[in-house]
Amino acid sequence: MRLVSILTAIALIGFSSGCTFIFGESPSTTVVEPVEPAPGGTAVGAPTGEESDSDLASRFLSSGWRYCDAVVLGGFWGQDSWEAKVRAGRKIAWGDRDILEGMVDQARSQARAGQGARCSFADSGYSFADARALAMAWSTDIAGVKAMVEDKILWGSYDSIDAAIASTRGGTAGQPEGDADERAMRAFFDSDRVDYCHAKMLSGAWSNTLSQSKVILGHKVLNRNFELLEQTLDEARGFARSHPEARCEWADVGFEYQDAADIAAIWGVSVEDAKTSIAEKYLYGSEGNVRELLAQQRRRR
Repeated sequence: MRLVSILTAIALIGFSSGCTFIFGESPSTTVVEPVEPAPGGTAVGAPTGEESDSDLASRFLSSGWRYCDAVVLGGFWGQDSWEAKVRAGRKIAWGDRDILEGMVDQARSQARAGQGARCSFADSGYSFADARALAMAWSTDIAGVKAMVEDKILWGSYDSIDAAIASTRGGTAGQPEGDADERAMRAFFDSDRVDYCHAKMLSGAWSNTLSQSKVILGHKVLNRNFELLEQTLDEARGFARSHPEARCEWADVGFEYQDAADIAAIWGVSVEDAKTSIAEKYLYGSEGNVRELLAQQRRRR
């Protein structure tokens, strides 16, 4: 009797399964990401068990997004950038591009509010040559370019960045030397003798624009007229010492955070105090001493 009952149960199971197909119901489908299944069924090109994580990551990057978007999404999802690329690629494969776009917008908004993750210029995919082109287009220094690019990324403004680079390079296409002022501007950005802070102080002293000050300083660098350059900077420093509005803040100087941290360790002060002290040294032309101190420390490492 027990054998008959088992055979009967098996037969009933088989009949029930067969009825599923008879009445047109499709069998259940395995969802790659069960916590976020794609609505509306399986999209064309949906991921299968044979699609690797690398394929999914490539799908994301080939769909118009960039590495920095993965960084920001990773902060939003609590994942690293690689996991974010794979997860986003899976969403695209399942036909959830619109949903992903909404999530990218939310992730950028969260990052702009100081939460989640931001993408640094070093991770942005733009080169130092791009930064130099943008510095000319936006009339700022390299540090300013990096900050602006990082901010624009959080608005998805890659097109405006790319257009500025193309415009600057296109304007000099076929004219590698450019005109005299353009060569002077390039010399300003390439020099380790002057930076944004010097141009800011000179603008105050001579009542001209930052761009004009950069060109003025650049001409002196280009012509290697360093004695006259120092005389000009002395005038700018004297003006800034008596006019606080012409002085530089930390954001204006040609140093980075790690420089301030290293100087703080050498001097035995806080990083914020080091930043303030470095900015003040521009008033007396002693910022070069800071650079030499940093160079000595790095040679000892």
